[in-house]
Amino acid sequence: MVTYLMADVKGKDWRQAVEALVELETAYSFKSSTKSLNNTMRPPAVQHWVSRGRKEAFPSILAGEKANSFHQNIVTWWNELMPDCEVLAQVEWGETVEGTWGTIRNPGINGLYSSLACMKWLLQLHHGEDKMDSSKALSQWTLLLDDIVWVIDQLKSAESDDEPPVRIAHPDVKTPVCV
Repeated sequence: MVTYLMADVKGKDWRQAVEALVELETAYSFKSSTKSLNNTMRPPAVQHWVSRGRKEAFPSILAGEKANSFHQNIVTWWNELMPDCEVLAQVEWGETVEGTWGTIRNPGINGLYSSLACMKWLLQLHHGEDKMDSSKALSQWTLLLDDIVWVIDQLKSAESDDEPPVRIAHPDVKTPVCV
């Protein structure tokens, strides 16, 4: 998992995202689920990648894909995975909305690993294979990665006695707070 995600990608934000996923998997005691994340609205590249044993560094199905289109596919799937309290840009920042994490709590390679793989592929679509650096990513990419990491941190704190992390407002979007 770490080897795949870190291959050819530079940048502090990306390294921290991968570390957050490893911390979550540690909190899950590295258990693996036979379930997968909800596949409703899932980008076809995920199924393509999984069906080939997660061996393609960059799913061939993405050849010729426009970065903006793939980004929207990821956001649509991400919002589908979220409880009502966490859909990006659907409620005012700071508004408290009740909700549970439900089916997104899915340990192992069939869980949030896929969402980070999508983010890696999107970075490659934006910058090319040799120039993947999260510090040079577009703000929309960084915003989505920040949301994924925040959810990972929420799930991790739910597995332990840690206080949930505080969400810091992003100037470009209004995002809800799950409690």
